[in-house]
Amino acid sequence: MPTLSRSALYELVWADPVRTVAATFGVSDVWLKKICAGASVPVPERGYWAKLQAGKVVSRIRLPLRDPGMPDELSIGREPYSWRWDPEAELARPLPDPPVFDEPIDDIRARVVKRVGKVAPIRDLDSPWGAIRKLLDEDDRRRAKQAAETWSSSFYAPRFDSPFERRRLRVLNSLAIAFARSGAKLDLRGKEARELNVLVGSQRVAFGLDHPSAKPTVHGEWNTRPGPVDVLKLEMKGKYEDAGVPSLWIDGDAGKLEHQLTDIVISFVVAGEAQYRSNQLSRHAWLIERRAENEAEVARRRAEAERKRQEQQLKEERERREFLFGQARDWRAAQDIRGFVGNVLLESGGADGAGDGLLASWSAWAFAEADAIDPVKRGLQPWRKADDHEVEDEDEEDGEY
Repeated sequence: MPTLSRSALYELVWADPVRTVAATFGVSDVWLKKICAGASVPVPERGYWAKLQAGKVVSRIRLPLRDPGMPDELSIGREPYSWRWDPEAELARPLPDPPVFDEPIDDIRARVVKRVGKVAPIRDLDSPWGAIRKLLDEDDRRRAKQAAETWSSSFYAPRFDSPFERRRLRVLNSLAIAFARSGAKLDLRGKEARELNVLVGSQRVAFGLDHPSAKPTVHGEWNTRPGPVDVLKLEMKGKYEDAGVPSLWIDGDAGKLEHQLTDIVISFVVAGEAQYRSNQLSRHAWLIERRAENEAEVARRRAEAERKRQEQQLKEERERREFLFGQARDWRAAQDIRGFVGNVLLESGGADGAGDGLLASWSAWAFAEADAIDPVKRGLQPWRKADDHEVEDEDEEDGEY
């Protein structure tokens, strides 16, 4: 799968039409445009190439800076499906250069601050964000069932009716809209809205928003909290102090969470970029370790192949020696037979006619047997490996048809 940087892709799509570039990668122009859009790589507008060919003045759209958390390396096409680990093929590919981040993290923060602006809390849930609307709609359905089924009223009790949960949803709603405005996205899952992540580019920053004492059940499940408005704590599930990013906000001296939303949104977006950089550095370190593992594996396989080659060589030498010993044994046996028959004929000189005929027949047969096992008489045959015999047998079978 070809991998190239945003700047390299930008140069390609401004040097040739997208359709031409897409064909070189074996993908459709629609697919390539989606990749460009997702990476904020501008492509020439409709009519650009016709104007250029007609000699009219055209200009490129400048490549914008990489958004926080967005990868700089893009994969075009699809990776061939294979479970086979081939260390030699991996070693044949050059080790990528260490990741370099041209823009300091403080400059990233300044861009984010400018983009986010001031985040004001949304005081109601009249026009809630999509995922929160679904939670409230589900509560309406539960409320209706609760009214209709009085015998099971607790089972159908709405989950987000308590003042604590309503406030929590209002905070999440304010964050969701602010994140969308900053190029990130709140990912809210679970019936109790306790599975929380912020998608910043390609990064997923997990966090929790609940009462400081809230804990999951022994089965790892969360419950909504009944009761009045109480202390809220928002905490990232990760530490980003090296990037100067706080990870904890709580109602307190700094004010309620609703008054800290601007800092929270900015911190999450910067945390996404910090996480991306950390992951890139970790991946490069892993690639170096992986390369060492591949080199060790290749060396092990070669040593194993050499060991098997030497074992095979010793085996063949033993088999060749045994073959020679066998030929010598056959030759001696043939000589013994000939000597034995000769002595029998020598000592039977006084036999009658009938006996002479029988003896002659026997001796002819015995001499023929000696010749049959005598490697010199039947022609010395060189030793051949088992594989050679198998190939010869296959050739003989093919010749029969």
